[in-house]
Amino acid sequence: MKAPLLVVTSLLIAACGQPAYLPDGGRPRQQCTNTATVIGVRAVDLMGVPVSDAQVTATNTSTNKTLVGTTDGNGVCADITEDVGQGLVRFNVTAGALKSMPYDVVVTCGECDCTASPGAVTVILQ
Repeated sequence: MKAPLLVVTSLLIAACGQPAYLPDGGRPRQQCTNTATVIGVRAVDLMGVPVSDAQVTATNTSTNKTLVGTTDGNGVCADITEDVGQGLVRFNVTAGALKSMPYDVVVTCGECDCTASPGAVTVILQ
């Protein structure tokens, strides 16, 4: 009579000891790191010279959520993150009388984090 109890106990231990798998059962669940995805923006003038102190505005076209940042001395802004939301995100950059054409980026979010396509943007202010 002890044999069936041993089999049931072994099955329970085996079932409880396995790692969590995705619904397709093929691979282990990803461990999320919870780091924000930054969408880098570089602003240059018509001559290719970096523009510092330019205002970068990123607006999610579906939700109208907007994030604003400023370029540094190298013309780079790292203030825009996945917090703008998933979907089409439109970038506009201005510096005084100079402005860029709108630039669109697609943000896609998965189980753990988001990715932007393209991951970085270079805009020309004119």
